[in-house]
Order: sequence, then C-alpha cells, then structure tokens
Amino acid sequence: MKTKVLVTGAGGFIGQNVASFLIAQGFDVIGIYRNRRPAGVHKCIHMDLADKTQYELLKNEKIDVIIHFAGQMRGDKIKDYLDNTIGSARYLIEYAEQMHIKTFVYISSISVYGYTFSEVDETSDLINLDDYGMTKYLCERMLEDADIEKKIVIRLPRVLGKGADLSYPWLPKVTAALMANEDVNYRNPNLMYNNVLYVDDFSAFIVHLLKQEMYGYELFVLGAQDKMRIIDILKTLKTLLMSDSKLIEQPASGCNTCYAINISHAQEYGFKSRQIREILGKFVEDITISMGEKTL
Repeated sequence: MKTKVLVTGAGGFIGQNVASFLIAQGFDVIGIYRNRRPAGVHKCIHMDLADKTQYELLKNEKIDVIIHFAGQMRGDKIKDYLDNTIGSARYLIEYAEQMHIKTFVYISSISVYGYTFSEVDETSDLINLDDYGMTKYLCERMLEDADIEKKIVIRLPRVLGKGADLSYPWLPKVTAALMANEDVNYRNPNLMYNNVLYVDDFSAFIVHLLKQEMYGYELFVLGAQDKMRIIDILKTLKTLLMSDSKLIEQPASGCNTCYAINISHAQEYGFKSRQIREILGKFVEDITISMGEKTL
C-alpha cells in the first residue's frame, strides 16, 4: 500500500517540486494549496490552514505523513506571520496529533539564525531574528513539543530549480539582474558561502528520511556540498548567463545574513548535495528551458 503524504504549500515553487518528486517515487500525494493549484498533483485540496474549521476537508483522508511548507514568506505586520505561519502550523500539528499521524516534516528556514559572524549548524545561536525567522523558530518548537512519533525539522537555505521565483531572495534576484544585464551590487566578496541547494537534492533527502526508521525529533540544516566566495559565485553566474552586467562592490556591514553552513549532521543521515558550480549550472539550464517553453 502506498504511503499517503499531505504536502502543504503545494502550489509554491518548492512544495510543487517536492510533491512531483514524491509522486515519481511512488508516494500517494495530496496537495494543499491556497492561491495557485499545483500542476501534476492529481489530488488537490484548496484550503486555508489558518482556519480551523476547514480541517473538516481532511477528515476522511488516511494520511501517513505531513510535509508542511505553507506559511507567510513576506509581510508588513507581525500579525500576518502570526496568522499564516504560527496559526497554520498550530492547527496542522493539532490535526496530526488527533489523527495519530506518525510523521510530520516541518520546512523551516535558515532565517532562524538571524545575524551571524561564522559558519552555522544545528546548534548555532539565534541572533536578532526578524519576524519571519522568529515565527519559523516558534513553529519548530511547537513541533518539538508535539505528541507525534517522528518529527523532522529542515532549515532550508536558498533553493534553486525550475520554477524558482526570481524576485526573492538574494541569489535569484541577482540572477534576474544578470539576465537583464543590470548592474549588480554586492558586499563581502571573500565571504565563504554555501547557502544554496538544488531542489531535487532536497526532494531526494525528503524521500530518504521518509524511508528511514526514525523516532523523536530531528533537526537538519542543509546547504551545498562545498563553499565558494561570494565574488566567485557572482562571476560564475555572470559567465553562465553570458551577462554584460557590472559587479559593483559596496561597503560591508558588521554581520551577515548570508551563511556558510555545516551540513555534516545531515550527511550522517544520508544527505547528498551538489557542488555550487553544478547547482548554478543546473539552475541556468532550468531557466533557459523555462524561457524556451514560454516562447512556444
């Protein structure tokens, strides 16, 4: 019998990619979406996870796994994050407890680290978090306290792949600027960076974790296999995109939100990531294919 996986935020870039990957691997997937219906996911449910009354829509589903992507990415008011990030996670976790769902995977963000001066791992301090990072961390804590057999939190870096939004955050925005031959401002040229991940590598790790016998709470932070200087990443992207953009260095601030990430804990659990040059090359290939599809 197929494992039934509920994927929230399945209409978003990462959620849709993971849902499609799971389907290709033989999982039975239900996609939850709020704005955009996910392509390639046969069973989809339109619902607002922050509305407790709408969980009636799931009452007849025998779900084995929940993978929770949905939440507020950007907003002007803390209330937006409280409603759409904390509210949805709270009700979804309560639903998982009531329905005795065995596995819950919460997709968090490296934004929980706030500002840093060095490499981060699962034990690093959290410093001066913004609203987004703070609410993601609180959701992690809610899951840690939940009465669920298998609880996994994954702190994602910048994820690249087909369908990525080129308007946010830094690296996709830089990509869009290079494609348009616009000037690109940057700081900290010698900062070592592996805060990037290809979406298929993330999807493969999800599948790997679902197949493992694990109990209790586990936290992972993911990133590229190797580290590169910021300036070398920009030059590589510029070359791959054959861009005429100028790269202009700006004065650096005292701390960073662009991290070097220690991925050794995830590697112990079977995580495999590409090197940065390969990730960038595959991303540019994805963009080229997407642009070709749009012109057909």
